[in-house]
Amino acid sequence: MQTDRIIKITINSEEVLSILATDRKISAEQIYNILQFTGVETYHIEKENVDNIDVPVLDFFTELFEEIIKKINDLHDEEKLDCPKR
Repeated sequence: MQTDRIIKITINSEEVLSILATDRKISAEQIYNILQFTGVETYHIEKENVDNIDVPVLDFFTELFEEIIKKINDLHDEEKLDCPKR
């Protein structure tokens, strides 16, 4: 969370989305595009809120991404198990 209450989402140190304080919305399509899932990734999330600004808001978005990432990682692990060995 930035001091201006903007939530910045970064992937590999590259900012991919900003969620403004005046419009706290994110769509499923935006999340899908952010993650760019190809089936070989394993995701993890880190949050940073040095000044403890809007803690419940940042916690909500963090938990949302954690749930999505857990399901993606679980699906990825299941696919690895289902894949026939060559």
